[in-house]
Amino acid sequence: METIKFTFNWNKKLETDTFTTIRLENPYKYKLGEVYNIIQVEKGINRMRGEGKIIELCSIKLHQLKEINCYLDTGYGMDATKDILYKMYPGKDWSQQKLYYMLIQKVKNTVCTTLDLFPAGGC
Repeated sequence: METIKFTFNWNKKLETDTFTTIRLENPYKYKLGEVYNIIQVEKGINRMRGEGKIIELCSIKLHQLKEINCYLDTGYGMDATKDILYKMYPGKDWSQQKLYYMLIQKVKNTVCTTLDLFPAGGC
């Protein structure tokens, strides 16, 4: 099963059953209807946050982001969210780069643990 990693729990979204994420477009990795391990990296340790299914997948460009999307995803407005993306993905041509705005729903009945499962990068 593929993994979606989060290095920061923006807007405490990983505490909810359904949340968004903005990622570089990658049709080979991110697929509508697929289930992924949701991992949060905390202090170099990968923490399993459950399994999540992509239930909505929108291909957009940076200029198409709206305030509502930004606040829901990061808890910050559009300008701050764009700055976050610039830092996360340096060197991209943002006039051409496509993004995925995804809605992920946690899969019920998956076992989540707060134990440190494995070192970062060893997933």
